[in-house]
Amino acid sequence: MIFTAIDIGGTFTDLIGFDDAAARFTQAKSLTTPHHLVQGIIDCIRKSGLEARSIDELIHGSTIAINTLIERKGAKTGLVVTAGDWGGRPGEDGESDAVSVCQGDYLLRLPGENKFNSMTASHHPVPVHAEVIVRAGGGGGWGDPCEHDPEAVRADVIEELISRGLAREDYGVVLRDDLSVDLEATATLRATPR
Repeated sequence: MIFTAIDIGGTFTDLIGFDDAAARFTQAKSLTTPHHLVQGIIDCIRKSGLEARSIDELIHGSTIAINTLIERKGAKTGLVVTAGDWGGRPGEDGESDAVSVCQGDYLLRLPGENKFNSMTASHHPVPVHAEVIVRAGGGGGWGDPCEHDPEAVRADVIEELISRGLAREDYGVVLRDDLSVDLEATATLRATPR
């Protein structure tokens, strides 16, 4: 497998790749092309000697994007969190600035208005320069939690994204004290109707 990571910086775009079969690293650098950022990526792939179709996994980062956020130079953006797709569970309610944030809390400020007003619909056209806030406590899931790969759930526990208890309760994954997956207990738990 060939794993590749690319970062677009303000001056240079950098690539590092690893060919698992050959146990070999490759790297490349090209000028960042602000008017067409993908060109810098294409140039790096060409310089690296890799064929784009041979890349199995590509991780992309953008120092430009990170700096834009840190320096607060970019346009106002929003993050929309789903209520859970294709059998996934909805996000959890949360707390924000001591105000309870309920799922489906949409706020709209129209151009020229000073305050945000609550909306009841999520598919609501808004004029240019309007601001919308969609607040949700936690991210919604994708698909049946009990169909998630037990090793991926284990990795989430190790990264402290979820607890051992949630791994068991929500994903049906039983972890031993050393955080290895108990496959037999996991299969039994997942076979039990919920």
